[in-house]
Amino acid sequence: MSKPAKIRNQPVDFHKKVFDVTSDIMPHGAWWWWFWLFFIDNPQNPKKPRQIMILWSTKNVKKTKINHLWAHFNHPQPKTHLDVVAAWYFDGEKMNHNYLLEQCDINVGDDGLTSNSQKNTEFMAYDTHSDINIGDDIHFSVEHPKGNEFIKSSYDCDNFLSNHGYSLLRLNHGKLTGKLFGEEVTGTAYFQRVFVNTPVVLPWFWGIFHFENGGVLTYFNPHFMGKSIRKDVSFFDGTNFHKFKDITVKRVEGEHPIFKVSALCGDKRIMFTVKSYSHSDWTFQSTPLNLINTKLVYNEYPAVIEDLNFTQADGKSITSKELGMGWGNAEHTTGILL
Repeated sequence: MSKPAKIRNQPVDFHKKVFDVTSDIMPHGAWWWWFWLFFIDNPQNPKKPRQIMILWSTKNVKKTKINHLWAHFNHPQPKTHLDVVAAWYFDGEKMNHNYLLEQCDINVGDDGLTSNSQKNTEFMAYDTHSDINIGDDIHFSVEHPKGNEFIKSSYDCDNFLSNHGYSLLRLNHGKLTGKLFGEEVTGTAYFQRVFVNTPVVLPWFWGIFHFENGGVLTYFNPHFMGKSIRKDVSFFDGTNFHKFKDITVKRVEGEHPIFKVSALCGDKRIMFTVKSYSHSDWTFQSTPLNLINTKLVYNEYPAVIEDLNFTQADGKSITSKELGMGWGNAEHTTGILL
């Protein structure tokens, strides 16, 4: 990717940027994906919001196995097709792991992308909102956020060596309305577009959570042999934004894991518990040059935030009581993919 090094949190026009691939090259081994996470109200059990993840992706290799599907790629060029669409769906009671998983043509235009999969999918972006359709039963509209810069669309990129690096476009919070199997639904949404031109070699913890009061919390902790490579917690409390660089994540096993997270930054401290209640995963496998098997597992956990406590030296604090319920997704990725 011919990108300037180290752009961090640059505000961008989501509508103009999200489908712009003209300035990105796709050398051998590069991997592109667009994905949405939808957090959907669950009146039958409010403590377990429904959740859908949809992913459109391509990888410039001959083939990669995704769960049970061997995807054979054809070195796609920008604005033609992306090859694979996948989605899982937690319906409030059970996880539908491969709600959608197939190889198909995915056409990318200036304002959207569409797939000719068995359940046709469509993602269209406009100035104020995005529309996402999956088959005949899922029709969502996501309002592009206003207000604090953290929740609006932003762009990051970095090159590590020559043209090896990544670019990331994200939208941390959007209001969701639409229809799910004929039912009028509301909720929130998160979006990410990632272009990677480097092996994915580090395990990591990642999470995105939305609160009733409009707050947003994210954390990211890639690590190697027990040592953190990056430590990041970003917290918008509904009024003010807080950034932490010193983070500890501990996974507690169980039927569904719990993640204990704490972080410090000067006189500020935040602690919270991520309690998962379901699980799905994408398992990617490849054998470069037919010499070595590599596998990367994206474990995805629908989850809620419990026992959040944010404190400052002046004695002021914010807890889950002020924020309201926090819902989202916790990711624990392991392995390597070449």
